[in-house]
Amino acid sequence: MGKPLMPRADHLAPEIRFGYRNQLLTADELRMVDAHIATCAGCREALARDMDADGMAQSLCAELETEGHRRQWPAFVSFAIAAAILLAASAAIWFSVHRQARIEVADLRETPAEREAAENVLRSGRLPLADFTKDLTPSRQVLMGKPTGGPNLELLSPVATATLSSRPTFRWKRLDGDWAYSVRIFRPGFELAAASGELPGSEWTPERDLPAGVTYQWQIVAQHGTERVTFPQPPKAPPQFRVVDAATAERLRDLAKNRGGVHILLAIEYGKAGLVEDARRELKAELQRNADPAVQQLLDSLDSKN
Repeated sequence: MGKPLMPRADHLAPEIRFGYRNQLLTADELRMVDAHIATCAGCREALARDMDADGMAQSLCAELETEGHRRQWPAFVSFAIAAAILLAASAAIWFSVHRQARIEVADLRETPAEREAAENVLRSGRLPLADFTKDLTPSRQVLMGKPTGGPNLELLSPVATATLSSRPTFRWKRLDGDWAYSVRIFRPGFELAAASGELPGSEWTPERDLPAGVTYQWQIVAQHGTERVTFPQPPKAPPQFRVVDAATAERLRDLAKNRGGVHILLAIEYGKAGLVEDARRELKAELQRNADPAVQQLLDSLDSKN
Protein backbone atom coordinates (compact mmCIF):
# COMPACT_ATOMS: atom_id res chain seq x y z
CA MET A 1 0.00 0.00 0.00
CA GLY A 2 3.06 2.23 0.19
CA LYS A 3 2.32 3.69 3.66
CA PRO A 4 2.38 2.50 7.29
CA LEU A 5 -0.66 0.64 8.51
CA MET A 6 -0.68 2.56 11.79
CA PRO A 7 -0.04 6.30 12.20
CA ARG A 8 1.84 7.78 15.16
CA ALA A 9 -1.16 7.28 17.42
CA ASP A 10 -0.78 3.50 16.89
CA HIS A 11 -4.31 3.11 15.54
CA LEU A 12 -5.50 1.99 12.12
CA ALA A 13 -5.91 4.88 9.68
CA PRO A 14 -9.45 5.35 8.27
CA GLU A 15 -8.36 4.24 4.80
CA ILE A 16 -6.90 1.04 6.28
CA ARG A 17 -10.18 0.28 8.06
CA PHE A 18 -12.00 0.93 4.78
CA GLY A 19 -9.62 -1.38 2.92
CA TYR A 20 -10.11 -4.09 5.53
CA ARG A 21 -13.89 -3.93 5.30
CA ASN A 22 -13.91 -3.88 1.52
CA GLN A 23 -11.27 -6.55 0.82
CA LEU A 24 -8.74 -4.10 -0.64
CA LEU A 25 -5.72 -5.16 1.45
CA THR A 26 -3.00 -7.63 0.56
CA ALA A 27 -2.66 -10.91 2.46
CA ASP A 28 0.31 -9.55 4.47
CA GLU A 29 -1.60 -6.37 5.30
CA LEU A 30 -4.61 -8.36 6.45
CA ARG A 31 -2.43 -10.43 8.77
CA MET A 32 -0.90 -7.27 10.26
CA VAL A 33 -4.32 -5.70 10.79
CA ASP A 34 -5.63 -8.89 12.39
CA ALA A 35 -2.63 -8.95 14.74
CA HIS A 36 -3.23 -5.30 15.65
CA ILE A 37 -6.94 -5.55 16.39
CA ALA A 38 -6.30 -8.62 18.57
CA THR A 39 -4.62 -6.27 21.09
CA CYS A 40 -6.16 -2.86 20.30
CA ALA A 41 -9.64 -2.46 21.74
CA GLY A 42 -10.13 0.97 20.13
CA CYS A 43 -9.55 -0.24 16.57
CA ARG A 44 -11.52 -3.41 17.26
CA GLU A 45 -14.50 -1.35 18.40
CA ALA A 46 -14.18 1.01 15.41
CA LEU A 47 -14.22 -1.92 13.00
CA ALA A 48 -17.10 -3.50 14.90
CA ARG A 49 -19.14 -0.32 14.46
CA ASP A 50 -18.28 -0.16 10.77
CA MET A 51 -19.11 -3.82 10.17
CA ASP A 52 -22.29 -4.02 12.32
CA ALA A 53 -21.01 -6.37 15.01
CA ASP A 54 -24.40 -6.27 16.74
CA GLY A 55 -26.06 -7.69 13.66
CA MET A 56 -23.40 -10.39 13.38
CA ALA A 57 -23.85 -11.25 17.07
CA GLN A 58 -27.59 -11.68 16.59
CA SER A 59 -26.93 -13.89 13.57
CA LEU A 60 -24.48 -16.00 15.59
CA CYS A 61 -26.97 -16.43 18.42
CA ALA A 62 -29.66 -17.51 15.95
CA GLU A 63 -27.32 -20.03 14.34
CA LEU A 64 -26.29 -21.47 17.69
CA GLU A 65 -29.89 -21.70 18.85
CA THR A 66 -30.84 -23.56 15.66
CA GLU A 67 -27.89 -25.89 16.07
CA GLY A 68 -28.82 -26.45 19.69
CA HIS A 69 -32.37 -27.48 18.83
CA ARG A 70 -31.12 -29.80 16.12
CA ARG A 71 -28.82 -31.55 18.60
CA GLN A 72 -31.48 -31.37 21.32
CA TRP A 73 -29.34 -29.13 23.50
CA PRO A 74 -31.17 -27.10 26.17
CA ALA A 75 -31.87 -23.62 24.87
CA PHE A 76 -30.04 -21.97 27.78
CA VAL A 77 -26.82 -23.84 26.82
CA SER A 78 -26.92 -22.40 23.30
CA PHE A 79 -27.34 -18.87 24.60
CA ALA A 80 -24.67 -19.39 27.23
CA ILE A 81 -22.21 -20.48 24.55
CA ALA A 82 -23.10 -17.52 22.36
CA ALA A 83 -22.75 -15.10 25.28
CA ALA A 84 -19.41 -16.57 26.30
CA ILE A 85 -18.04 -16.26 22.77
CA LEU A 86 -19.24 -12.70 22.31
CA LEU A 87 -18.06 -11.54 25.74
CA ALA A 88 -14.69 -13.23 25.36
CA ALA A 89 -13.59 -11.49 22.20
CA SER A 90 -16.44 -9.35 20.82
CA ALA A 91 -16.01 -8.53 17.13
CA ALA A 92 -12.46 -9.98 17.03
CA ILE A 93 -14.01 -13.46 16.96
CA TRP A 94 -15.75 -12.68 13.69
CA PHE A 95 -12.58 -11.16 12.23
CA SER A 96 -10.57 -14.25 13.16
CA VAL A 97 -13.10 -16.74 11.77
CA HIS A 98 -13.29 -14.96 8.43
CA ARG A 99 -9.63 -13.93 8.16
CA GLN A 100 -8.50 -16.71 5.85
CA ALA A 101 -11.46 -16.27 3.51
CA ARG A 102 -10.77 -12.54 3.31
CA ILE A 103 -7.08 -13.17 2.58
CA GLU A 104 -7.93 -15.58 -0.22
CA VAL A 105 -10.38 -13.11 -1.77
CA ALA A 106 -7.86 -10.28 -1.57
CA ASP A 107 -5.12 -12.38 -3.16
CA LEU A 108 -7.36 -13.45 -6.04
CA ARG A 109 -9.34 -10.32 -6.83
CA GLU A 110 -7.29 -7.14 -6.35
CA THR A 111 -3.89 -6.17 -7.70
CA PRO A 112 -1.62 -3.69 -5.88
CA ALA A 113 -2.33 -1.13 -8.61
CA GLU A 114 -6.09 -1.49 -8.11
CA ARG A 115 -5.76 -1.11 -4.34
CA GLU A 116 -3.60 1.98 -4.72
CA ALA A 117 -6.05 3.49 -7.20
CA ALA A 118 -8.95 2.93 -4.81
CA GLU A 119 -7.07 4.52 -1.92
CA ASN A 120 -6.04 7.54 -3.98
CA VAL A 121 -9.59 8.15 -5.20
CA LEU A 122 -11.05 7.82 -1.71
CA ARG A 123 -8.52 10.32 -0.38
CA SER A 124 -9.19 12.78 -3.21
CA GLY A 125 -12.97 12.71 -2.76
CA ARG A 126 -13.57 12.82 -6.52
CA LEU A 127 -14.07 10.04 -9.04
CA PRO A 128 -11.89 10.30 -12.16
CA LEU A 129 -14.00 10.94 -15.26
CA ALA A 130 -13.26 10.82 -18.97
CA ASP A 131 -12.52 14.29 -20.34
CA PHE A 132 -15.48 14.25 -22.73
CA THR A 133 -18.03 14.00 -19.90
CA LYS A 134 -17.75 17.71 -19.16
CA ASP A 135 -19.06 18.41 -22.66
CA LEU A 136 -22.12 16.20 -22.14
CA THR A 137 -23.73 18.54 -19.62
CA PRO A 138 -24.65 21.79 -21.43
CA SER A 139 -25.74 24.80 -19.45
CA ARG A 140 -29.42 25.71 -19.26
CA GLN A 141 -28.69 28.69 -21.51
CA VAL A 142 -27.85 26.53 -24.52
CA LEU A 143 -31.47 26.77 -25.67
CA MET A 144 -33.22 30.10 -25.31
CA GLY A 145 -36.83 30.60 -24.44
CA LYS A 146 -39.28 30.26 -21.59
CA PRO A 147 -41.15 27.16 -20.41
CA THR A 148 -44.63 26.92 -21.88
CA GLY A 149 -46.26 25.93 -18.60
CA GLY A 150 -47.73 22.77 -20.16
CA PRO A 151 -46.98 19.13 -19.31
CA ASN A 152 -43.51 18.38 -18.02
CA LEU A 153 -41.80 15.11 -18.98
CA GLU A 154 -38.46 14.08 -17.47
CA LEU A 155 -35.87 12.25 -19.56
CA LEU A 156 -34.09 9.82 -17.27
CA SER A 157 -31.41 7.88 -19.14
CA PRO A 158 -28.95 8.11 -20.79
CA VAL A 159 -28.12 11.62 -19.58
CA ALA A 160 -24.59 13.13 -19.59
CA THR A 161 -22.92 9.73 -19.72
CA ALA A 162 -21.30 7.18 -21.97
CA THR A 163 -23.08 3.88 -22.47
CA LEU A 164 -21.64 0.38 -22.52
CA SER A 165 -24.15 -0.86 -25.05
CA SER A 166 -24.33 0.38 -28.63
CA ARG A 167 -28.09 -0.06 -28.24
CA PRO A 168 -28.76 1.78 -24.98
CA THR A 169 -32.20 1.71 -23.44
CA PHE A 170 -33.86 5.13 -23.32
CA ARG A 171 -36.06 5.79 -20.28
CA TRP A 172 -38.37 8.64 -19.28
CA LYS A 173 -41.19 9.39 -16.87
CA ARG A 174 -44.63 9.05 -18.37
CA LEU A 175 -47.09 11.90 -18.33
CA ASP A 176 -50.46 11.62 -16.64
CA GLY A 177 -53.10 10.55 -19.11
CA ASP A 178 -53.17 8.58 -22.35
CA TRP A 179 -50.06 9.86 -24.14
CA ALA A 180 -48.06 8.14 -26.88
CA TYR A 181 -44.31 8.70 -27.13
CA SER A 182 -41.62 8.55 -29.76
CA VAL A 183 -37.85 8.85 -29.35
CA ARG A 184 -35.59 10.74 -31.74
CA ILE A 185 -31.77 10.49 -31.61
CA PHE A 186 -29.57 13.04 -33.36
CA ARG A 187 -25.94 13.18 -34.40
CA PRO A 188 -24.06 16.51 -34.33
CA GLY A 189 -25.65 19.03 -36.67
CA PHE A 190 -29.10 17.78 -35.69
CA GLU A 191 -28.85 14.88 -38.16
CA LEU A 192 -31.35 12.14 -37.34
CA ALA A 193 -29.55 8.95 -36.28
CA ALA A 194 -32.50 6.81 -35.15
CA ALA A 195 -36.16 7.11 -34.29
CA SER A 196 -38.80 4.93 -32.73
CA GLY A 197 -42.41 4.48 -33.70
CA GLU A 198 -45.20 5.37 -31.31
CA LEU A 199 -44.62 3.89 -27.86
CA PRO A 200 -47.19 3.48 -25.08
CA GLY A 201 -44.59 2.87 -22.35
CA SER A 202 -41.63 4.68 -20.83
CA GLU A 203 -38.59 3.02 -22.42
CA TRP A 204 -37.24 2.04 -25.80
CA THR A 205 -34.16 0.23 -27.16
CA PRO A 206 -33.02 0.85 -30.74
CA GLU A 207 -33.01 -2.08 -33.13
CA ARG A 208 -29.67 -1.04 -34.66
CA ASP A 209 -26.27 -0.21 -33.18
CA LEU A 210 -25.29 3.42 -32.66
CA PRO A 211 -21.69 4.02 -33.80
CA ALA A 212 -19.19 4.69 -30.99
CA GLY A 213 -17.27 7.91 -30.50
CA VAL A 214 -20.16 10.19 -31.46
CA THR A 215 -21.92 12.63 -29.16
CA TYR A 216 -25.67 12.12 -29.52
CA GLN A 217 -28.69 14.10 -28.38
CA TRP A 218 -32.15 12.70 -27.86
CA GLN A 219 -35.68 13.98 -27.50
CA ILE A 220 -39.14 12.67 -26.72
CA VAL A 221 -42.18 13.65 -28.76
CA ALA A 222 -45.35 13.11 -26.72
CA GLN A 223 -48.76 13.11 -28.40
CA HIS A 224 -52.23 13.17 -26.84
CA GLY A 225 -55.05 13.55 -29.37
CA THR A 226 -54.17 16.63 -31.39
CA GLU A 227 -51.68 17.89 -28.79
CA ARG A 228 -48.04 17.25 -29.69
CA VAL A 229 -45.16 18.33 -27.42
CA THR A 230 -41.38 17.88 -27.76
CA PHE A 231 -39.27 17.34 -24.63
CA PRO A 232 -37.16 18.71 -23.13
CA GLN A 233 -38.55 22.19 -23.60
CA PRO A 234 -36.53 25.43 -23.47
CA PRO A 235 -34.49 26.52 -21.66
CA LYS A 236 -33.40 22.90 -21.14
CA ALA A 237 -31.19 21.34 -23.79
CA PRO A 238 -31.64 17.76 -25.03
CA PRO A 239 -29.61 15.28 -22.95
CA GLN A 240 -26.40 14.02 -24.53
CA PHE A 241 -24.54 10.72 -24.43
CA ARG A 242 -21.84 8.71 -26.16
CA VAL A 243 -21.27 5.02 -26.87
CA VAL A 244 -17.92 3.57 -25.77
CA ASP A 245 -15.81 1.76 -28.35
CA ALA A 246 -15.99 -2.02 -28.66
CA ALA A 247 -12.61 -2.68 -27.01
CA THR A 248 -13.50 -0.57 -23.97
CA ALA A 249 -16.92 -2.20 -23.73
CA GLU A 250 -15.39 -5.69 -23.80
CA ARG A 251 -12.80 -4.76 -21.16
CA LEU A 252 -15.41 -3.33 -18.82
CA ARG A 253 -17.73 -6.30 -19.24
CA ASP A 254 -14.86 -8.64 -18.35
CA LEU A 255 -14.03 -6.44 -15.37
CA ALA A 256 -17.62 -6.55 -14.11
CA LYS A 257 -17.66 -10.32 -14.53
CA ASN A 258 -14.38 -10.87 -12.67
CA ARG A 259 -14.74 -8.09 -10.08
CA GLY A 260 -18.48 -8.15 -9.53
CA GLY A 261 -19.26 -6.87 -6.06
CA VAL A 262 -16.05 -4.82 -5.73
CA HIS A 263 -18.03 -1.67 -6.27
CA ILE A 264 -15.32 0.95 -5.70
CA LEU A 265 -13.00 -0.52 -8.31
CA LEU A 266 -15.82 -0.83 -10.82
CA ALA A 267 -16.92 2.75 -10.17
CA ILE A 268 -13.38 3.99 -10.83
CA GLU A 269 -13.07 2.16 -14.12
CA TYR A 270 -16.55 3.17 -15.24
CA GLY A 271 -15.73 6.79 -14.43
CA LYS A 272 -12.50 6.69 -16.44
CA ALA A 273 -14.48 5.43 -19.44
CA GLY A 274 -17.16 8.10 -19.00
CA LEU A 275 -19.86 5.69 -17.81
CA VAL A 276 -21.19 8.14 -15.23
CA GLU A 277 -24.52 6.38 -14.69
CA ASP A 278 -22.83 3.00 -14.17
CA ALA A 279 -20.30 4.53 -11.77
CA ARG A 280 -23.14 6.13 -9.80
CA ARG A 281 -24.91 2.75 -9.56
CA GLU A 282 -21.78 1.08 -8.16
CA LEU A 283 -21.23 3.80 -5.57
CA LYS A 284 -24.84 3.52 -4.42
CA ALA A 285 -24.41 -0.25 -4.11
CA GLU A 286 -21.29 0.31 -1.99
CA LEU A 287 -23.16 2.75 0.25
CA GLN A 288 -25.87 0.17 0.85
CA ARG A 289 -23.18 -2.22 1.99
CA ASN A 290 -21.11 0.28 3.99
CA ALA A 291 -22.36 3.80 4.72
CA ASP A 292 -18.88 5.28 4.48
CA PRO A 293 -18.59 9.11 4.27
CA ALA A 294 -15.73 8.78 1.75
CA VAL A 295 -17.99 6.87 -0.64
CA GLN A 296 -20.79 9.37 -0.12
CA GLN A 297 -18.37 12.15 -1.04
CA LEU A 298 -17.53 10.37 -4.30
CA LEU A 299 -21.23 10.03 -5.10
CA ASP A 300 -21.82 13.70 -4.29
CA SER A 301 -19.01 14.67 -6.64
CA LEU A 302 -20.80 12.86 -9.48
CA ASP A 303 -24.17 14.39 -8.70
CA SER A 304 -22.67 17.91 -8.53
CA LYS A 305 -21.57 17.73 -12.17
CA ASN A 306 -25.18 17.58 -13.40
